[in-house]
Amino acid sequence: MGKLTAAAAKARLANPGTYQHGDGLFLKVGKTGAASWILRVQQDGKRKDVGLGSARQMSPAQARNQANQARRAIKVEHRDVLLGR
Repeated sequence: MGKLTAAAAKARLANPGTYQHGDGLFLKVGKTGAASWILRVQQDGKRKDVGLGSARQMSPAQARNQANQARRAIKVEHRDVLLGR
């Protein structure tokens, strides 16, 4: 599946749902119009969804950068990104 472009992500903001961006990154748009970038990771054998920020304030490129930083924190630095340590 291809990555969402900035234009495609902006278009999705009008329709509630969860849209896959790729590599565990999703754009989630709620019924109220709230939209956020979510990264799905596995840590200690458990799946976790990590909120990366508002999709209205963060482009897909910025979300990919945040996702890469979170993955590095988990895999290389062995930090729990949900607890901030």
